[in-house]
Amino acid sequence: MRTFQTLKLFGEMTVIEHVMIGMTRHAKAGLWDAIAGSRQARDEASMQLKEARSLLKLLDIAHLENLTANSLAYGHRRLVEIARALAVKPRILLLDEPAAGLVAEEIRALSKVTSGSGRWA
Repeated sequence: MRTFQTLKLFGEMTVIEHVMIGMTRHAKAGLWDAIAGSRQARDEASMQLKEARSLLKLLDIAHLENLTANSLAYGHRRLVEIARALAVKPRILLLDEPAAGLVAEEIRALSKVTSGSGRWA
């Protein structure tokens, strides 16, 4: 997985939706399960929501979960992109200038992930 220096977010989607998009790669429930609202799809969505919230908490942006990406400051957008990349559960995550544009508080949140002290590192 790779993040880019130029952010690639969908402006009208919420922070939590961005992170959950990254989790679709590992989804077991199919399209028809989701459309029909099957138990498997509901259980999987519930688990994904819990994991997404865990990632947002890890990056200290849980309080932003219901805001749209286009309403966030650059540093928060950057952390959302990193959370989405982590949601894919990559073996290797390449970050292109991950701290560019971040303030001290956001850099501390990012360092938890990159130092290995975070659950997702």
